[in-house]
Parts: sequence; structure tokens; C-alpha cells
Amino acid sequence: MSNRGILIGRFQPFHVGHQAIISEIIADGLDPLVIIGSRDTINDKNPFSYDLRKEMIRMVFPSIKIIGVADDKSDKEWVYNICKILEYDDCIYYHRKSQDLDSSGNHYVDFFKPNVTVKEVSYHNMFKDQINSTDIRNNFEINKRFLDGRVYNFIKSLKTLT
Repeated sequence: MSNRGILIGRFQPFHVGHQAIISEIIADGLDPLVIIGSRDTINDKNPFSYDLRKEMIRMVFPSIKIIGVADDKSDKEWVYNICKILEYDDCIYYHRKSQDLDSSGNHYVDFFKPNVTVKEVSYHNMFKDQINSTDIRNNFEINKRFLDGRVYNFIKSLKTLT
């Protein structure tokens, strides 16, 4: 098995599901590498800047390695650019959600197979409800149970600044 466990996501915001995956990477004895997507994009779907998302993650995992990647014109180009970051023995960890599937029913990690190892992490048993970042963004007070307390307080402080 590889030395690095990779988690790729937008982390809009960083929630307890992401936290569970990173914890599993660590429990598997791997060094986590978080790849934050949509690095340069700010819009309704991506309200938190790269630096704010990095800060949220570091509140929970202070010494974790984090890098950002920009959006690309096509999925093929995006996969190619991610592959330039990956090493031959890396393992991509992910949680399969229906909203992450393309029109053919493929999850983005399917595009990396068979070149890298992937590991699906299920955290449904840990949480009663499905975690949905859109729901968290739309009403973070109602959905605060899906946020680490430090992240919740951080987002709350940002909301009071606006």
C-alpha cells in the first residue's frame, strides 16, 4: 500500500464526513494529502476561498499537507493535472455520493483507475443523516451537527463579519 492517502474535494465547507475520511487515512498508517479543488473559484457553490478552506481543515488537522488545484476546462484535463501530483503508490480515499456522479454514473475517482489505488470510505453508519455541503452552506445553523465545533465557530465568525 502507498505512503500517502489522498483526499480530493472542494470542502465547501470542511465537514465531519471529510474529517472521518482523513481520520481513516491516518488510521491506515498513511500520510494524508488534501487536494482542494476549485482553488480560484468564488461563487454561490464555492463561497469560501482556498485560504479559508485550508484554515478550516488545519483547525482540525494542524499539520496536514494541503495543496490547491484550479478548475479545468474539461474533466479529462482536470484528471491529467491531478495525475501530475500523484505518485505511483498513492491511494485516493473517497466517499461515493450521488451528486458526485456524472451523467454516465461515474464518480470522479473512476477516471483514475487502474493507475492508482482507490478506497471507498462509508461514513453512513457514523451519521444518522446524509451529509450535504449545499444544505450546510444554505443553513449552517440547522446543519451545525455536520461541522466540527471549531469549524462551526469559524464559519459563524465569518458570517458576523459580512
